[in-house]
Amino acid sequence: MAIHQNTAAETYRCPDCQGEIEFADRAWRCTDCRYVPRHSAD
Repeated sequence: MAIHQNTAAETYRCPDCQGEIEFADRAWRCTDCRYVPRHSAD
């Protein structure tokens, strides 16, 4: 029997530098250039 695992985690890329966007300290930001994407609360 084959076992399939689906991960819910996706990697988001920064539109400025193509670095990885992570969620830390209750905010999304780029790990390379510190770009902060806008969200619906703005």
